Amino acid sequence: MAILSTTLEGQNWMITPAALALNEPPPARISDQKFVLVLTGVCSLGLKGNQAHDWHRETAEIVPDYVTPLNQAITRFGIPVPKVLGQNVSPMFQLDLWAPFAAVSSVWDQGSTDVGVAVDVWRPSPFRNDDGTFIADSAGNPITQPFRGIRVDVGIRNDQSILYRLSYNITLLGSIRFVLSVMTSHS
Repeated sequence: MAILSTTLEGQNWMITPAALALNEPPPARISDQKFVLVLTGVCSLGLKGNQAHDWHRETAEIVPDYVTPLNQAITRFGIPVPKVLGQNVSPMFQLDLWAPFAAVSSVWDQGSTDVGVAVDVWRPSPFRNDDGTFIADSAGNPITQPFRGIRVDVGIRNDQSILYRLSYNITLLGSIRFVLSVMTSHS
């Protein structure tokens, strides 16, 4: 079970159409366009050490705001949003390639000795598995690997120390797709 870390202290992002190789033909439709999405920021963790001389290890799940840049690209490049009667659609980012990175950003220690703080490894979070039904874009492209976030294995040693924040830089290459969720009506 991962510690969910969705409280973003700050985030920056950049999204742009991906460059084509020299002899690669341009996409036939905007819905076929590949994008480079870069997400950087700091998120709160608040992991406290629990023993004086042993490591407290956890897995933090960082879920950055990727919807805001996707919506900006949808508006800027005129990407068609599927219209489904009585249902909402939300943008998703389908991954082709990714390069996540995370590091310790802020630690507090009450003057004790033998303190240790670690970011051991980072990796993509398992791809989303929502209860909603995944749909394709207006061109019928299926969603196969939607981005959710990254998982970071962290550790802290000493019961008087707190690992407050993690920083991240996530570079993604992929396509904008949409997830379908049924709207509920309240009588």
